Amino acid sequence: MKKRGITMRRDVSVSVRYCFFNMNDPDWGGYTPQRRKLRQAVTLAIDSQSFIDVFNRGNGVLAQSMLAPGVFGYDPKFRNPYTQFDPSLTKAKQLLAEAGYPNGVDPKDGGPLTLTMDAISGSPEVAAQDELIKRQVEKLGIKVNLVFTRYAVWQDKTNKGQFQFSPIYGWFADYPDPENFLFLLYGPNKAPGPNASFYSNPEYDRLFLQMQKMEDGPERAAIIRKMLDLTTEDCPVIPMYHDVNFSLSQGWVRNTKTHPISNDDSQYRGIDPVQREKMQAQWNQPNYVPLWAGLFLIVASTIPAARVIGQRTNRKVRRADANMVREGDGE
Repeated sequence: MKKRGITMRRDVSVSVRYCFFNMNDPDWGGYTPQRRKLRQAVTLAIDSQSFIDVFNRGNGVLAQSMLAPGVFGYDPKFRNPYTQFDPSLTKAKQLLAEAGYPNGVDPKDGGPLTLTMDAISGSPEVAAQDELIKRQVEKLGIKVNLVFTRYAVWQDKTNKGQFQFSPIYGWFADYPDPENFLFLLYGPNKAPGPNASFYSNPEYDRLFLQMQKMEDGPERAAIIRKMLDLTTEDCPVIPMYHDVNFSLSQGWVRNTKTHPISNDDSQYRGIDPVQREKMQAQWNQPNYVPLWAGLFLIVASTIPAARVIGQRTNRKVRRADANMVREGDGE
């Protein structure tokens, strides 16, 4: 395809895939150091790169926060300390113990700490993604109850706050401004608004209102960083990855760069009809080999048939003489 002048574009989507906790849940929500460490431990147990490798064929960008690449305030150097997966789970197990659940054991009854994960029933691929998260979290010794429901039921439970944890949710930007991502954790936007985690931090909300209508610049970037630091420690959501989109276009097509959000960019495409006709004529040279090969096979197959017909037509039939006495008649 490359030899024929076809080009491929690889663009990071202005979106984010993430999991979220119910911050109002009596067991997993709250803002005490113990509850924060509990959520941080689960975050450290999830290997987002495995999702990119297995389900996206390696195409994706690991998310460090809710901000997507290309949006103001996104810092490619920023590293969320709780999304840096370590196969040994050393830090995750340490935080779990500090939260009061060593090796995932609930001191109340001596059994495993339980996390109910409400997921949307769908395709086998979606179910496999949820199962992968379940297995990863259970490596901490936590028992995960994975519950599948139809989207309408899941949405109703989410809006009413009747859940503990939900996996693999996504947000695609409506407009290219950090406000369109940061408002996902703004307290007054709680469900049934876009704040599905019911996150409510007065300091975050104050900074959000300050940042919301500011012009892009160093001051706005500093406020955004403070907001990201707050949500990183509170851990109401687990940012996982940003999607990557691919597109192919012929050499005679112009203005092929897609808009990251708008869907009306087709009107700006350009076509070079002269080049297209030239390339199509070059690629579509008639190939007579199949035709001659077909004719040869037809002729070759008719020769044996013609011989058989000729032999049957020219065959002579011998008649026995009536006066001849057959052997054994006794006459």
